[in-house]
Amino acid sequence: MQVRKLVIDTNILVSASISKGFPYNILRLFLDEPDRFQLCISEPVLDECKVVSSYIRIQKKFPHFGKNMLRFIETIEALSAYYLPALTLNVIKNWSGNRFPEHAVTAHADYLITGNHLDFNLSFYHNTKIISPKGFWDLYLAGQLT
Repeated sequence: MQVRKLVIDTNILVSASISKGFPYNILRLFLDEPDRFQLCISEPVLDECKVVSSYIRIQKKFPHFGKNMLRFIETIEALSAYYLPALTLNVIKNWSGNRFPEHAVTAHADYLITGNHLDFNLSFYHNTKIISPKGFWDLYLAGQLT
């Protein structure tokens, strides 16, 4: 069985920290099935996640958000494969969003999972499939990620 390399956008971690929907399920896959799914991470992505975890506007609406984010970040730091992106891309309108395709290309990721449909309007970038959390979950349930 091939290990699938995953890159997740920050919004996946934010959503998983707020509720138990598709993003949360995807993080559980990474934790529960490490022989099938490898989360690929970089310091710039982790740094962005740490900054987002301190957003007061989200914490006001979801009091456990910051604590949940930091717990996920801690787990991700310990269990993920680290990559240092060696290229700079300009394929996403939102300049900070470019770090995710940069990271996916460097890691040779199978999937870049994002809830950002406005900036990520591509279905593939190089050999990485760009997919929504629901789309990824549907592939998982259908047994198409083996």
